[in-house]
Amino acid sequence: MKLFKLFITTLSLVLAGFAQAQFTIDFTDTSGFGTDSEVVQINNIRVDTEVPNPFGPLKIITVYYDVGFQFDKETLHLVPVVIDPPGLNCANFSVLVNHAVTGENLADINVTVDDVSATTNETGIASFSELSEGVKAVVVNHTNFISASRNVDLVCGDNPQLSVALTPILSSKEVRVILTWGEEPRDLDAHMTGPAPGQPEGDINEADRFHVYWEHKNAGEGVAVLDVDDRFSYGPETVTITPPTDSEQFRPGTYRFSVYHFLGTGTLADNAVVVLNIGNQPSRTFSPPKENQESLLGENDVWTVFEMEVIEDGSISIKEIGTYNQGNDPKTVRSAKSHTDSLDKFYP
Repeated sequence: MKLFKLFITTLSLVLAGFAQAQFTIDFTDTSGFGTDSEVVQINNIRVDTEVPNPFGPLKIITVYYDVGFQFDKETLHLVPVVIDPPGLNCANFSVLVNHAVTGENLADINVTVDDVSATTNETGIASFSELSEGVKAVVVNHTNFISASRNVDLVCGDNPQLSVALTPILSSKEVRVILTWGEEPRDLDAHMTGPAPGQPEGDINEADRFHVYWEHKNAGEGVAVLDVDDRFSYGPETVTITPPTDSEQFRPGTYRFSVYHFLGTGTLADNAVVVLNIGNQPSRTFSPPKENQESLLGENDVWTVFEMEVIEDGSISIKEIGTYNQGNDPKTVRSAKSHTDSLDKFYP
C-alpha cells in the first residue's frame, strides 16, 4: 500500500519561543475490510507526531488507530465515521418497580439515576435514554414506601433492566426480606428457616424448625410468611417475620435466609439482590459474594445469605453468611446449624 503523508502545521508556544508540530499519517501496514454495505474499516493507521523539546531533539510519539470510513457520494471521498467516545450520553436503561408484599407493578414512583429523574408508568417501568456510561446511583422512592437504592454500571447501548421492590413503611414489630433479580435465571426462590419449638422433624424441616418457601408459605402463628412467590423473572420474593400471635416480641432463635436457583439459565449470582428491613432501621443490602462464583452450576445452587439471631430480650443481630452450596433439592434448604458448624457443607 502506498505511503501517504499529511503535514499539518500548528503554532505552539514553547517556553519563550515558537515551534512547529508535524504529523505524519502512514498507511503502509494497514489492513481493511467492509463492515457493511456503506462502511469500510481501516485498521492499524500509524500517526507519528513530532513534539517540540526545548532541551533536546524533537520527540516522536507514535499512535495506531482503527477507523471506519463511509463513502460520501457527493464528494466521492471516504469520510471517517464518528463514534461517540466513552463517557458520552449513549446508555439506555430501565427500572421495574414492584410492591414487595403484593408483587403488583407500582405506578407514579420516582426513580433517579444520578441527577436524572423519571416516573414509573402503569406497568411499573421508568425508562431512561442517553445516559452517560459508568457507575450510577439509582434511588427509588415514594412517601408511602421505604426508599431503595442500587448501584449500576451502565455501558453504551441497551442495559439490563433493574428490578426493585418497595415495601410499605414497617412497624417496629416487622422484619421483611426482599429478593429481586434479573431476567435470568427465570425463577429464584426465597427460603427462610427459623425457630419452631416442639415442631417435629418433617420432610421439609428439621426438628424444632420451620421452613418457609413456595411449597410451604406460612410457618403458623404469624411468625413467618412468604408474601410473594414470583416464577417468571425479576421477582420479588418476599418473606415477612412478625412476633407470634400471643407475644409482643419476635420468637427467640436463629433465622436463616437462603436463595435457591430453581429454574433458568445463568446463575443466582447474576443480578440477585437481597434487602433486609428491620422496623424503621436503615435497610441492609446483600449481593452474592464474588468469591467462588466459578463453583456455581446453575439450577439447584443455593446462596446462604444471612442469619438473624433473636435473643430472649427481643434484641436482634445480623450475621452475613455469604456461602454457596450445590446440588440441593428445595426441601433440603433447611439447615439449622450455624455457619461455623457446617463448613463441610458450604464453601468458605
